[in-house]
Amino acid sequence: MDERCMTRRKQAAGFTLMELLITMVILAIVLAIAAPSFSVLLKNNRAATLGEELSGAIQYARAEAVKRARYVSVCASSDGSSCSNDWSQGFIVVADTAANETENSVTVGEVLRVWQNLGSDVVITPPANVSFLRFMPGGRLAQVGAPPFSFQTRIDGCQGSDRARTVTVGLAGASSVTRADCS
Repeated sequence: MDERCMTRRKQAAGFTLMELLITMVILAIVLAIAAPSFSVLLKNNRAATLGEELSGAIQYARAEAVKRARYVSVCASSDGSSCSNDWSQGFIVVADTAANETENSVTVGEVLRVWQNLGSDVVITPPANVSFLRFMPGGRLAQVGAPPFSFQTRIDGCQGSDRARTVTVGLAGASSVTRADCS
């Protein structure tokens, strides 16, 4: 009888409870170390994407100004249909019916594209006193302020260097995105 029990034990395959517990503890330790790094990676990717989206909106507005041969503006928008002052709430590209390039506000004709619901942790810091960028029919930036204009995009709670993005727009209307320190 004892021989039969010993034979069954040798044939049984699987993990003991102790082996399973040790494996789970090691897995928990590895996850605890990797999880913070993963969240930092996600924040960095969101910051990079946010900078690229703002730059894309600016490039789109410039292209539409040339295509339509009229003023097209990019402005901060909290509702997706009118201009506001908080770029972190979102932004829109609109066909601008302004009378001239130096007009101090955007006259929304047609909303061409909307960027909304960016997230509650998004921070977009525009240049001082800039609530919109207006492009002239030739694609140049209208003379509203003193270019180049630099917008900083970041995710709230960002720390360290190269975690934010700076979107710069020159008088010719071209935009570029560079890495920036969180500040």
